[in-house]
Amino acid sequence: MFRGDSLQWVNSIHRNYGEVVRLGPDRLSYTAPAAWKEIYGHKTANRKANPKDTRFLKGEANGFNSLLTEPDDTEHGAQRRIFAHAFSDRALGQQEDLIKRYVDDLIQLMFRAISKDPSGTAELDAVRLYNFTTFDIMGDLTFSEPLGNLENSEYSPWVHAIFDSFKAITLIRQLNEYPLLQKIWMAVMPIGLTYLLLKNPDKYKRLVDEVRAFRNESELTIDTVRHMKYLVACIEEALRMYPPVPLGAFREVAQGGNEILGEYLPEKTRLAVIHWSAYYSPKNFKDPEVFLPERWMLDEPGFDEYHAYDKREVLQPFSYGPRNCLGKNLAYYEMRAILSRMLWNFDLELCPQSSQWINQQSWIIWSKPELMVRFTPRKI
Repeated sequence: MFRGDSLQWVNSIHRNYGEVVRLGPDRLSYTAPAAWKEIYGHKTANRKANPKDTRFLKGEANGFNSLLTEPDDTEHGAQRRIFAHAFSDRALGQQEDLIKRYVDDLIQLMFRAISKDPSGTAELDAVRLYNFTTFDIMGDLTFSEPLGNLENSEYSPWVHAIFDSFKAITLIRQLNEYPLLQKIWMAVMPIGLTYLLLKNPDKYKRLVDEVRAFRNESELTIDTVRHMKYLVACIEEALRMYPPVPLGAFREVAQGGNEILGEYLPEKTRLAVIHWSAYYSPKNFKDPEVFLPERWMLDEPGFDEYHAYDKREVLQPFSYGPRNCLGKNLAYYEMRAILSRMLWNFDLELCPQSSQWINQQSWIIWSKPELMVRFTPRKI
């Protein structure tokens, strides 16, 4: 784990030993779709709710628990209800102008960079571009002011500190302790999708055609982008192949023990569904290494074999149950808004130095290297 390679290790033992594997004396990893409900779901008449892992979970420095660290389900539910309204579809619609403003800033930043190059194109790091945009949006929504990433074309000191902390957190934990990061982390950006599209030119062309079917850029609104079938399918497939948090949030078996997938487990046993291993399991997806948005389009002819085989319900990139990600709606809209506007304005080409970009280390989240892309203004 100190080398950022624990993900590959977990995946290899799942491939060798099946859907349930032991990662340590008291830790189990699952890849079966049904494990989501039984590990992370609400309590039922026959099964207690499994709390967060108290051996890793720590309270806040001020002595009060946050939405992230609160172990008590009742108190967590009360806190969550306070925040839930801010992330509803209705509230998101009220923030459309704010999000659009930062996407406008992103597009203008790119045009400025291109204008400085005599070739009329520019090689830019898509990781930085998407991070700038996402963190500026998050900063404005949280603090009512931007962080200045897009304006200055540079990460703010606050953002630098966040990225550095993920490696630091991993290194100070005991070996094989996976940090629990709820997916409130808003780095669910179209970085991975950009790479996957550019590695699959036929998929890229189909999505570009769908986006550019709109005659005017102004038609790409919060309502129209959510109904773009191929864009929606591409995002789902990218979240499968490049989940923003590839490991898993561990739970403890509840007091008195619990039955998980037909097996009784004693209390304090630690459990998780490992996203990356579940999404690349041949038991869950046909040809899991293949980028195939059509597997999510059930009315798409010619892909019946995938539609019948794939266990699509295993895809839970925002987790599952009463502690799943509150920011899911916002994350999806950001992905749709940024990518659709990007493809409407520019032709994209993957630079040779980023041809193997997806082969990465991970510390809680991916340790993303530069994703160098050549951007050329489209000819209208």
